[in-house]
Amino acid sequence: MPLKVLDCSGSGSYAGIVAAIRYAADNGAEVINISLGGEFYSQALQDAVDYAHGAGAAILAASGNSGDSTMHYPAGCGNVIGVGATTNTDVIAGFSTHNSSVDLSAPGLGIYSTMPTYPVALNSWEYAQGYDYLSGTSMATPMAAGLAALVRSAEPRYGPAQVEQWMEQSADDLGSPGRDDYFGYGRINAYRTLTEMPPFPEVNGLAPTYGEVGTPVTVGGSAFGPSRGSSYVSFGGVQAAQYVSWSDTVVVCRVPAGASGKTQVTVTTPAGTSNAVPFGAVSYTHLRAHETPEHLVCRLLLEKKKHNILLGHTNQSYI
Repeated sequence: MPLKVLDCSGSGSYAGIVAAIRYAADNGAEVINISLGGEFYSQALQDAVDYAHGAGAAILAASGNSGDSTMHYPAGCGNVIGVGATTNTDVIAGFSTHNSSVDLSAPGLGIYSTMPTYPVALNSWEYAQGYDYLSGTSMATPMAAGLAALVRSAEPRYGPAQVEQWMEQSADDLGSPGRDDYFGYGRINAYRTLTEMPPFPEVNGLAPTYGEVGTPVTVGGSAFGPSRGSSYVSFGGVQAAQYVSWSDTVVVCRVPAGASGKTQVTVTTPAGTSNAVPFGAVSYTHLRAHETPEHLVCRLLLEKKKHNILLGHTNQSYI
């Protein structure tokens, strides 16, 4: 959806930008490209960005064409991917603003671009109507935004944080090693981003589907990763602390302290968080006189509706 916030001279207001960002978010935009900016911070602009980000939109903005370290907004706002410009020889364009807002860079010099078909201020600088070669971070940003759209198309479950993380991880690191204020994390690499994206984790079932703290639980599924690393299993928001084994399709962990009653088990990897599968966390400290753990489970199953606890039942199972 193209949203016009600047006039034919390239001027506009933060109020117009704020309204456009909110409109885009309210109408389902998953990627928002902002090829403009101003030098003054605006809380209303930050609030609009946070609103769109919270609605699931990845937001990319031009870092600016000052050629120095001047901060421009919304590139300088939180929850925005700031984009700098490179040349066709992978050096930073001389006009590209360099500061902490730059997260990624993309080609932005001599880009064949669409132009208005009616007279505008740029025509006085000898740019043609219809199409012409333009330079700027305003040209680089749509390159990165297009890649963000491809990422979301390939994996719709990716949120804006995952989109940014993977684009940065797969970028070609130029300039100083690691992130720097000129290239950010590097020049975008569409091929590597799309061919090396980690698959989203999926849980197929649990065994058992109920148990007390410390009970080993087998989580079956896919795309968990060959080793745990920074990944983890959650029981209703409480992370498991003890793991017996971890593989790409099977994880065995113990029910963590703090898990209680009807809960949901998920697996989180660098690619994101899986679907949730029901689990019943029980406490055997509530055994009645002469009652065995097996009898406790049967009793709780019979009282499931009354107590609104889901135990020992799931539509999926893992064997």
